[in-house]
Amino acid sequence: MDQPGFIVAFRTHRWTPSIARMAARTQDAAAGCQFVILADETNGALNTGPFKKCAHTIDFSPFGLPSFPPGEVLWYNADYPLYTLRQNFPAASLFIVAEYDAAVNVPLLPIFQHAAAQKLDLIAHNICPATDDWEWKARVAAHFAKPLHAFMPLTLVSARGISHLLYRRQNWPQQNPREHDDWPFCEAFIPTVLAEMPDCRTENWRRYADTTHLTLARRLDLDDKRALRPGSIAHPVRPPAPIDLARGKPVSEHPGGGAGDYGRWEVDLGAVRELQNLVMQVQAGAAAGQLIISTSRDYMAWAPQGALPYAAGEISLTLPAPVTARWVRITLIGQGMPAFQQVQIFPPAA
Repeated sequence: MDQPGFIVAFRTHRWTPSIARMAARTQDAAAGCQFVILADETNGALNTGPFKKCAHTIDFSPFGLPSFPPGEVLWYNADYPLYTLRQNFPAASLFIVAEYDAAVNVPLLPIFQHAAAQKLDLIAHNICPATDDWEWKARVAAHFAKPLHAFMPLTLVSARGISHLLYRRQNWPQQNPREHDDWPFCEAFIPTVLAEMPDCRTENWRRYADTTHLTLARRLDLDDKRALRPGSIAHPVRPPAPIDLARGKPVSEHPGGGAGDYGRWEVDLGAVRELQNLVMQVQAGAAAGQLIISTSRDYMAWAPQGALPYAAGEISLTLPAPVTARWVRITLIGQGMPAFQQVQIFPPAA
């Protein structure tokens, strides 16, 4: 029977076969706890299938919180969705939030039980004093004697901790309320504010798991053995990055674009212009499916540009012209592929 006081929330702003796999893995790690998809539906409802969903958008004005900074609200304020969770699960005592690209390979129920027994308020990665060269330190340094920093793709927070975070957000002393230019970044705000609570207790994830591959930028594939190692937490774990078809090299990840976008991979418009009269080669290597080309005029809205069927093996497709959007995303969706197998998109032949 699931423990009603322990909530595991899988946080995502989109839903793909790969993300569904990550959600299922996280749900397995959450056995004995309540599991929910913490869904950012700023850009529309997410069909999360059999998973229970707790939805929100970037609008947290009912909590008295600003939508700042424009286009990066949820990347900058990772604590905001905690307030929705707390509101929807008022009887819960502890919450764990896992980002969609965090691989959780440790049972979470014993960690909850230990945290409850020890009255912990926060478990995060590398909770430590903020250094002077960290750009976000200044936004809390004026208010706290000991500003802290934490890395939080996987975070445990107590219910009383969430209530205190909300109180401090709602009462943050801003010198320039209209511009919010002193609004604190979550990785400084959360550990620093929680540390001020009476009898606050915190721990690092390395006490519970192997965190060798819990990093900011060293991406692992979904089925990389390092991302599946029992007893570990890994991040970031994602499908292979798209290929810049015009230049034949991986596209760098955008760190946090529009509403609810805290990690997407795109193809630059300049590259697309070069591609408009080129043919790209796609190696399917599996069952039939669809090649979907999506375009966007900004980081916030995605719309299908077209869909073409393909057969197993190699096919060719010419991009539609003219392409006027700022970004173009190319996604291959395989239907009937075992275990949502990812299909690689290759650069065109020289």
